[in-house]
Amino acid sequence: MKYIARVTMLIIAVLSFSKFIPQYYTKIFSERVNTPLIFYSEVLQDFILRTVDKSFNIRHFDSNGDNYTKKEYSSLLPMLFSRELKIWDKYPTDIHGKKIPVDVAIRESQFLSIYPKSIDKSERMINLYPLFDASGEYTTIQMPPDLFRINNKMEFIDATTNKINDNKSTLHTELLVDAGFKFPAKIIAGNPTTRKQYDFGYFILDSANNLYHLFSIKDKSFIRNTGVKIDENIIYITVEENRNLPNYGLIVTDNGSVYSLLKDKYRLDKISLGAYDPYNDDLKYYLNPLIVSIKIITDHNENMYISDRSGNSLASYFYEYGDTLSPFYRAVYTTVFPFRILTDGRSFAKYQEFKFSDNVFEAYLFTSLLAVIYLMYLVTIRERDKFTFVIDSIFIFTGGIYALLAILILDGIRRYKR
Repeated sequence: MKYIARVTMLIIAVLSFSKFIPQYYTKIFSERVNTPLIFYSEVLQDFILRTVDKSFNIRHFDSNGDNYTKKEYSSLLPMLFSRELKIWDKYPTDIHGKKIPVDVAIRESQFLSIYPKSIDKSERMINLYPLFDASGEYTTIQMPPDLFRINNKMEFIDATTNKINDNKSTLHTELLVDAGFKFPAKIIAGNPTTRKQYDFGYFILDSANNLYHLFSIKDKSFIRNTGVKIDENIIYITVEENRNLPNYGLIVTDNGSVYSLLKDKYRLDKISLGAYDPYNDDLKYYLNPLIVSIKIITDHNENMYISDRSGNSLASYFYEYGDTLSPFYRAVYTTVFPFRILTDGRSFAKYQEFKFSDNVFEAYLFTSLLAVIYLMYLVTIRERDKFTFVIDSIFIFTGGIYALLAILILDGIRRYKR
């Protein structure tokens, strides 16, 4: 029984240490690394950056290294800072010969962010959605009394009683069948919140990868086959209610293609961008009356792609992040810690993931050295029975410094109790 207790405590200790020791190591020895805010200046026709150094000094500069004051920086991004420039009476009358009124700049700008955890959340969330009335009869969107789901049929469930409304469910199932919908639904995309001015309904991907648009006006539901069918696996759809924008939102596929779903006959506009892994990279989308900006952010760098509103490429920019650990501390980190347990920031549920060292061979050479030294110590003091000797040997050879610390602490407690 004592062996089972010892093994259990050692396993718990090794797992705990592999979670927290590397985490605190990086907090102690890491340095601040600049991750600049990068935009494309329609005035300069160049990229402009904003950084904050270790002393929290803010610097604004372009790709040539020329510095600007905060107000100059704002003036170089008139679409982004249109409200401020209007207050300062500094909004330009034209930008490279194009007249963009300030109210148009404000009204026709769009920011969208797509994170891996957003995609993960969409795959894990409970598939119950409110079907709002889009007639605009009230000053605010009203929450309906029921929620719908689409599996082998469309069902409406009363939110108070949890009972299925058979008549309403049958009616909507028939609407979908008549439109050619193939059950079940793969994706149901919309904004299930009343905190919005308008409602565009839901975009629903059926099992045959056809995209449908479902919405309700004056308690009457409509379903349209958009005609959109992409020969790729769609994994995520954004919907943003804004009547001033030309699109409903973005469509993302598993191989990294991104499409803008236009309001004009549900046409698709494929966005030009470089390598993008939607399960690991962040994507920032910025649209204004002049340009479309796409930024892809990885753990180590960011790529930015600029095109005009017609899709013609204008510029691109690459920025590589520095390492938060110096070369020495990074070498220690990858050698001393053979593995670690991390919180998966790409998972909405914040799952824990097991990850080996980037230099796993060197890490286990170090681990083996620790094991040999400790075993020599055990042979010298001769305080171990054979079974405990074997257990400790296995733990140190596999768990490295975590196991060694766990054993030293456990033995220290044992000796103290004597």
